[in-house]
Amino acid sequence: MVFTLKLSQPIVRTIVFFVALILCFSLLRLTYRHFVVGVLATKGTSVQQAALASALHSFPTSPRLQARYADVLLQQVLESPQTIVQAETAATRAVQLSPFDAKNYLLLAAAKSVNGELAAEATHLQEALAVAPSNAQIHWRLANVLLRSGKIEAAVDEFRSAVTANPALLPLSLDLLWQLADGELNKLKHATGDKPGNQLVLAQFLLQKSRVDDANQIVNQIDPETRLAAPETGGFLNDLLTSGKLEAAHQLWMALRGSRDDNQSLLWNGSFETASPAHLSQFDWQLRSSEYAQLTLDSYVVHSGTKALRLDFTGRDTTRLSNEIRQMIVLRPGARYRLSCFVRTAKLFTPEGPRVAITTQDGARVIAATNPITTEAANWQPLTLDFSMPSQTAALVVTVQRLPKTSYDEPTKGTIWFDDFSLTPLP
Repeated sequence: MVFTLKLSQPIVRTIVFFVALILCFSLLRLTYRHFVVGVLATKGTSVQQAALASALHSFPTSPRLQARYADVLLQQVLESPQTIVQAETAATRAVQLSPFDAKNYLLLAAAKSVNGELAAEATHLQEALAVAPSNAQIHWRLANVLLRSGKIEAAVDEFRSAVTANPALLPLSLDLLWQLADGELNKLKHATGDKPGNQLVLAQFLLQKSRVDDANQIVNQIDPETRLAAPETGGFLNDLLTSGKLEAAHQLWMALRGSRDDNQSLLWNGSFETASPAHLSQFDWQLRSSEYAQLTLDSYVVHSGTKALRLDFTGRDTTRLSNEIRQMIVLRPGARYRLSCFVRTAKLFTPEGPRVAITTQDGARVIAATNPITTEAANWQPLTLDFSMPSQTAALVVTVQRLPKTSYDEPTKGTIWFDDFSLTPLP
């Protein structure tokens, strides 16, 4: 026997109304929950602890609110140490509610760190890595905890993972290892990893610690083409120069740049045919224009090859040249050398022409200089300068100078070209 329930239309409409009302109320509650959680749980939003506690009372199963509450409490630990218990409870609840969010494990690890529980902190960081295995910051935090726990080998592995993912973490990592691993080279090398850029950073670090031989060994093991292209190589060379290791810097630079354009000359790029990368200009020509002269490489007026250095004076009075044209040279102390080049002028007017000079690195002392360049050099003419390398001096500078003899002289105008510089030893 089958019973059929027949409802009148008013009853059906009433049921539909109440169902719709319940759905609408549920939707409003869900919308309100999302709004409250979104506002209070967003990091960077100014929020009071009491407001978070009240929201958690209404929405205790929100992992975002639990995590935000833990974060706020952890920030107050220094002023209110008792909040650490609440912070750890909230972080634990956040992990339980959202076990696939690495940030929750980090909050729990931070709570353990405040309590000095290194083993528990390491455990929670490892749990965070299980969720986010490529996160460099988590690897780095774990490395620090392991280092403080005396687990050096494990810490080195984590440092390596961190700096491989984020090379910016390497300098600080090396500092920490240097202090707590007694500067052991093998550990420093393993933590650095295989990236050439990282290895060059390690070489710079070792150089700063006066471990010159170790630094050079690391640099020399890097593929030459990679060394040449890496901008960190320039930083290493600059550190060598700053520390006074001029010969080591020069040897490395020459190995990077290859053979000279003139195998008989001790000067690099004497004909201005070869351009060095910006980070490897240490022993090449360094050219810069000034208020007194503009420098360019001329492809039309040359003595040989395809380029010559062109110097156009701006016509400013009391013309001075000092560091516009310079190349550092590393020579044998006490030996004699000959510097030569070719020069040409056009429409040159000057109270006294500039000179090709050999100076100390800082330019404070002139070791030797040619006679002033004259206005009569309308065709290419040779300039020659013999000099002795001072004893106990590792490097000098080839430059072009014009130093006024009085506080004012007439402006220098016109153009000078230089080409085919050569530096050779004398018997």
